[in-house]
Amino acid sequence: MHTISSAQAAAQDTSGHRWTGRLAAALKRWWMAYITWRLEQVAAILAVSVPVRCPNCRDWMVAPVSSEYVEGVEIRHHWECDFCGVASSISIPITED
Repeated sequence: MHTISSAQAAAQDTSGHRWTGRLAAALKRWWMAYITWRLEQVAAILAVSVPVRCPNCRDWMVAPVSSEYVEGVEIRHHWECDFCGVASSISIPITED
């Protein structure tokens, strides 16, 4: 009788490991899909607004003060240097693939 109950316990452990293994695999797939999605979002943001250097002092400007979308034509980023205060603008043409 001791052998039968041991076999049942072993079977339960095995099925439990299969269940947790499937769960771990599903979570890993979900996590990789989420990370890929987030990286694609960041890449899209960086493609539109990348840090630039001030035309006056060459210091890095990380984020534009404002941006505007000119429908179907371009995106304009307006910058102001934190170091020297010079204002500048950059226009990014919108191209259709």
